[in-house]
Amino acid sequence: MLVYNSAFDIYHCMFRIILLLNACPQNKIEYERARIFDYFFAFPQRAQEIKLQRGCGFTKKTFKLETTHYQEIQDDKQIFFEMSKIFEGAVRCLAAYGEIEPTKLSVGTIVQKNNSLSEKINAHFGEIDPLRQSILELFSGPFYNLELTGANGLKARSGLMEFRYDL
Repeated sequence: MLVYNSAFDIYHCMFRIILLLNACPQNKIEYERARIFDYFFAFPQRAQEIKLQRGCGFTKKTFKLETTHYQEIQDDKQIFFEMSKIFEGAVRCLAAYGEIEPTKLSVGTIVQKNNSLSEKINAHFGEIDPLRQSILELFSGPFYNLELTGANGLKARSGLMEFRYDL
């Protein structure tokens, strides 16, 4: 049986990255922060597991979604790891298309170069569903300025990446 999952589709990953860059201030974001966002955008039902900071304007009920047993994820970290190569390929593809700055990738930042592709995407697809819109607002708002490392950082709050050995 052949099953499609948009989380492992490089073109859908490019779409998710462009959506995030359009929503972020100055159209830039750290590579690891973008990977975490990509996971929760691909699996919005898992956003309930994020440890939210007080006063961020979101609650776990915001991300509540009825799921079937087909959508259940047994190991978040394993899926996150498997998505890393797709994400890397999508970022390199966007750099090859001239959508993001390739020189900034070496320092761990994704910077949008021009908006030609994003304007076409917005015109073609229009609005996204409310749950994914909430995730987009969370990551381009309160979680955009949140420290990435440390016990209260985004890596620790998401539970997807190890943070104890970061400098």
